[in-house]
Amino acid sequence: MRSSPDRLVLRASSGIGFFLVVGGLTVYLLVDALARGAVDLVSRALPWLALLDWVFYLVMVRPSVVLTRAGITIVNVFVVHRVPWSSIEDIRTRFQVKVVLRGGRIIRSWGAPTSGSRSSTGFGPPGVRSSAARGQNPVHQVIEDWRERYEADAPPRDRVPAPITAPDTAAVVVSLALVTLCGFVSAFG
Repeated sequence: MRSSPDRLVLRASSGIGFFLVVGGLTVYLLVDALARGAVDLVSRALPWLALLDWVFYLVMVRPSVVLTRAGITIVNVFVVHRVPWSSIEDIRTRFQVKVVLRGGRIIRSWGAPTSGSRSSTGFGPPGVRSSAARGQNPVHQVIEDWRERYEADAPPRDRVPAPITAPDTAAVVVSLALVTLCGFVSAFG
């Protein structure tokens, strides 16, 4: 978790560990090939290893939940959801964070740390906030604490900005560029 007074980033620490292991293995393989004088192998393998590292970054490190005064931002692999606090009906945590919007739409987070305990199933009596019904999951409690702290400062519900769901253009462009480079190296390398 990274935090500042106005921003808290929640992500699974295991994803960072996996990414570091894969990145370290990538560097080891490239240095080993260079030490053996296999420059041609390095030039052919580098795009593929970069693509492997990028995929691990996208799937294991990038997904997160960001809490701010304005609301909750859910960052998934290629999509970012920005949801004002007052647009949220319920927050459920178990194997992933689920934000239930007023109107019933559910936004799922790929990357927030969660607990799989029975006490955090996300099912409770209607109208009761999940943390009040269960209160066992620390991540859930942190999200609810931020929600309670800043929801009162939100504009009235009739003037609440709609949640924004948008593709992350940079992540898509980098992914396409790496795949194109790998295809080019395979075809002409």
